[in-house]
Amino acid sequence: MDPFFGATSIFTIVMSAVAICVPIIAIGISLAFFVPFIMRMVRNSQVNSQVMKTGVDATATIVSTWDTGTRINDDPQVGMRLQVQPPNGAPFMADVTKVVSIIQLAQFQPGIELTVIADSYLAEARSELVSRHLEKYTCIFCKRRMYRVATAYANRVGAKGIVTVESIGQVASQTLDNLAVLTNAAEIPIYRPLIGFDKEDAIQLARQIGTFTQSTSSASGCKAVPKGPSTSAKLETIREIEGKLKATGIPIPG
Repeated sequence: MDPFFGATSIFTIVMSAVAICVPIIAIGISLAFFVPFIMRMVRNSQVNSQVMKTGVDATATIVSTWDTGTRINDDPQVGMRLQVQPPNGAPFMADVTKVVSIIQLAQFQPGIELTVIADSYLAEARSELVSRHLEKYTCIFCKRRMYRVATAYANRVGAKGIVTVESIGQVASQTLDNLAVLTNAAEIPIYRPLIGFDKEDAIQLARQIGTFTQSTSSASGCKAVPKGPSTSAKLETIREIEGKLKATGIPIPG
């Protein structure tokens, strides 16, 4: 079974110390620790099935960490055991691994709490898209869902916008056509501070702020990306497909 779709997507929102003063939420399309909130997609086959089905929020506490012995660009791959506590269920344990910059190890210590938002949408939507021979739109549907989940969470915590690290033309989903389709899914402002950066600009900044290792690690790849992703999606086409997918009826978590 594909390790990504063996479980649903989990979005973990890590709130940094400055989050108290800056009400902005950021989607971790590429890891960026310089923003107040970070949303990441974590793939984990041990996620409780009930949480995945309902899409409810849960709190995850880092119980323990360990060094896996793997180094990428001299930074350690850290194993973390999480105790996940759904709001209306028994707690369960889940193990994840992550390449962490040495200067950011303090952010992944036992006792730190994370907010986990489980959502079964992507697995369901991708299955339907594949059956309709429309898998080229997978990334579009995934990111539109991310924006909607982020919007719901932002509204709940009083955030004023969504920050992403999208840059024009860097990947298939970041063409002008596709960015317009993605933006349509959000009901609050989207801020893209790197929109005009070229790849070398982004690499230089990543090295400066300590996120280069995470963004270039082999574990960063998404296993849902189709072989030939669409680069020029049309909003009317995406809306028409959304209207026909059963997955569209899955409630937005939060």
